[in-house]
Amino acid sequence: MDDVSFKLRKGETVGIVGESGSGKSVSSISIMRLIQNPPGRIEGGEAIFSLSPEFGPVA
Repeated sequence: MDDVSFKLRKGETVGIVGESGSGKSVSSISIMRLIQNPPGRIEGGEAIFSLSPEFGPVA
């Protein structure tokens, strides 16, 4: 997959939908930095996670 990006504002939620094999799981796993290397590779980018206190700490 190339050039995938998501930008959410405070309070927004995103849902990832698509056909089988379209990259939903690869996108989700990559966002969490859980993609295995090899065969996968994260070449760049950033993931910034910030939760408000009402949601509790990120485990």
